[in-house]
Amino acid sequence: MYTPSEKAAQGLVDAASRFDWNSMLFAGHILNQHNVTVQKHIIDGMVIYLTTYKRYADNPSLAYMTNMEAAEIVDAVDLTEFDQPW
Repeated sequence: MYTPSEKAAQGLVDAASRFDWNSMLFAGHILNQHNVTVQKHIIDGMVIYLTTYKRYADNPSLAYMTNMEAAEIVDAVDLTEFDQPW
């Protein structure tokens, strides 16, 4: 049995796995959410994802789980403001 958060995350992974995934449409849909709590939840999740992805990419034992092109994009994002234990 999955929690609602796990179901939502799996839904996102399933959608992003599609060949016709459109990042701009996805971002636009999120930006159209007028509920600020929803916006904060999405941003919090993305920050945690990006910081964790960077840690994986920088760790020789975990780098195999990342795409180096994506890791370079994440590396260019300044996340130092969020350097804190979660």
